[in-house]
Amino acid sequence: MVFGGSKAIFLGCDVDGNWSQIGEVCHPGYYSKELNQYVSSLLYQASFNASRQYALSLDTDNNAIISGYDDQGSWVVKTEIKHCSSNAQFSPSGRKLLALLLNRQDCDKTADPVDQGQPPEHTSHHQGFIKRTYGNFKLWDCSSPGDRLDNAQTLEHSGANHGIFSPSENFLLSYGTESNGVCIWGYNEEGNLVEKARVSHPVGIIDAAFNAQEDSVLTRSNGNVVKIQSLDSQGKWQEQLEVEHQRHVYKARFSRSGHLAYTFSLNTACILGRDNNGKWIKQAMTNLVNDYSIEGADFNGLENHFLIYGNKLNRKDKHQPGLVQIWGIGDDGQWAKREQINLDHSVKSAKFSPDDDLLLIQCNNDRNRLRSSKKGTVLLWKMPVGPE
Repeated sequence: MVFGGSKAIFLGCDVDGNWSQIGEVCHPGYYSKELNQYVSSLLYQASFNASRQYALSLDTDNNAIISGYDDQGSWVVKTEIKHCSSNAQFSPSGRKLLALLLNRQDCDKTADPVDQGQPPEHTSHHQGFIKRTYGNFKLWDCSSPGDRLDNAQTLEHSGANHGIFSPSENFLLSYGTESNGVCIWGYNEEGNLVEKARVSHPVGIIDAAFNAQEDSVLTRSNGNVVKIQSLDSQGKWQEQLEVEHQRHVYKARFSRSGHLAYTFSLNTACILGRDNNGKWIKQAMTNLVNDYSIEGADFNGLENHFLIYGNKLNRKDKHQPGLVQIWGIGDDGQWAKREQINLDHSVKSAKFSPDDDLLLIQCNNDRNRLRSSKKGTVLLWKMPVGPE
């Protein structure tokens, strides 16, 4: 794919390895009130779906065009989306397309000519930034046959500006910093997405995610609260756990397997897991010493070890030391601190090796850990064989 100006050109490769043009899409111009004339829209984003059967192109006038192959193998326009934000996305499989729509009033504001070519959410208007308002999504099924994609479902969630598909794409999450909760959407018997549950938070939502099994949802607010919802035996979403840190939560994630999760704030981290009845609980609360801040955390591949790393908060300390803690789970199912590695320099990152045998710690040789430096030291730490 090649795009520039108002046109996107799509290229294809035949069995002999020869490239040729298979189609093109031209975005229409728009009327500029400031220039008092029609001007060309400029494309700033274009992408294929996973199967390469569809493409999405976006321009600076908040218009999107979905194009793709028709039944005769020609590349055609499938549908056009007005007032589309840059958050439009194909699902991981490419079978669905989710588009976030901007408020009509926002779209009537024309960006300055010098700002054309930038995503609409970042264009300036007069002396400041345009504040975008959201709340409506449209969902298309790209796996249905036909030359047009005319049937789209509208999902309403005031203040939401993010949509996340579950791994199987059978569920959808919508949330945003201007919303007061997270909507969990699922399909009904007619094949339409309907709201299954809503997770309330007192302030806007920064992050939300499904676990790998799609039976739990983790939500993080723009504050100090993390919640986990889970499906009960009747298939209803119920709140199972609320974790409240004393300070702002920096990160919250499910583990790769989906059986564990973690959260961390300035100097505390929490390991979350399930009890024998499958209910989410706090399994351990870890913390660094008071004058250190946590800057990262993660499980190893086997998920029997957990690390947190951070640096000293006192910037007057010339050494700016860092440290790494390693936690392990014993045969009794309890987490305990196994190692604490104190370092003379600040820690940039710490992670487990793919085989879980080693811990890789990257340190900054520069005394000022806030200064960008290409110099650094990587330390390899041998992981303990088993619980101590």
